[in-house]
Amino acid sequence: MAQEAGAVSSGDAAPNTIALVRRAYRAFATNDEKLLRRLCHESLEVRPVDALGFVSETLHGFDAARDWVRRRRALGYEVSIWIRTLEAVSDDTVLGVGVVSEHGRTGNGYAATVAWVWHVRDGRIDCVYGYPSEAAARRGLNGRE
Repeated sequence: MAQEAGAVSSGDAAPNTIALVRRAYRAFATNDEKLLRRLCHESLEVRPVDALGFVSETLHGFDAARDWVRRRRALGYEVSIWIRTLEAVSDDTVLGVGVVSEHGRTGNGYAATVAWVWHVRDGRIDCVYGYPSEAAARRGLNGRE
């Protein structure tokens, strides 16, 4: 499920930040919860975005995010995430653009090109916010959304 993403760097810390996001994505994609937990703060905030481009409420805490994923799986949702590009927009912030594909119990499938913004603090991810588009994510980075 993991796919390599392109990268654009903007500073000395940027390559390390992109590498951290890549490692976290791979851990998520392979269900490596132990590694993912080590890469993220316990106070992690996650705002999921689904395969229709709908943004969910923000989840607070690593365990809350993990439980949300487990509930979705228990309801029969099969989700795949491909990150196409990663861009370091600052030394502690990465913008990613990719696709979320989802299939439910009914066999209906959906896919959307979406975006995420990761923030890194003290060498670990402290928040991941999903957006319905790259443009919306860029507006969010500028405080306009």
